[in-house]
Amino acid sequence: MKRTWSHEYWLSAKKMRSWRNSQTSGANYWGWNARVRYARNWLGTQ
Repeated sequence: MKRTWSHEYWLSAKKMRSWRNSQTSGANYWGWNARVRYARNWLGTQ
C-alpha cells in the first residue's frame, strides 16, 4: 500500500515539477510546502 502510494505520489510530484518550472521561485516555494503538508497529513492518517 505504501509502495503504491509512493508511486502515485512521485508521479504527481513529476507533474508538479513541470508545473513549478513555469512558475516563479516564490510559487515554487509554496508549491513545495503544500506538497510537504499534504504528505504529512496523509501519513498522519495511517
